[in-house]
Amino acid sequence: MRYCNNFEYEKTDLKLGDGTEKHYYNCMYEGSDLPEDLAEFYRYIRTGEALSDLTKRIDAAVEKGRKNEIWRSAYMKERVIIMDAIKEEREARLKAEEEFRSERERAEKEIRSERERAEKAEEEIRKARNRITELEALIATGQDGN
Repeated sequence: MRYCNNFEYEKTDLKLGDGTEKHYYNCMYEGSDLPEDLAEFYRYIRTGEALSDLTKRIDAAVEKGRKNEIWRSAYMKERVIIMDAIKEEREARLKAEEEFRSERERAEKEIRSERERAEKAEEEIRKARNRITELEALIATGQDGN
């Protein structure tokens, strides 16, 4: 997506209820139509290099926040919660994938077994038809089939 001033999110009825506004940016965009401050901000996001006055002020605020023990503690707690949620989601996904694989293997095994039974039944039917044909031929010639 390119830079634009009037970006509208498709779900305009989406309300987060926290009093904030959400803005989405494509920080990989490097077009010449970007305002200089925004281009510098995108570069800062991509590289972490604070080159302009704006990005230097942002970088200083970020460093100040990192050094704030209360914020740091809250951040670490939040990070632990997020990592736990990611781990639980990963474990649930792996379990679901394993259950799916197991069920698929069971179904494939059942299909193979049914195919084998069908093949055996077809073989028995073929043998019975051959025996009937032999017996009919013997009856037609008047011979005893024993």
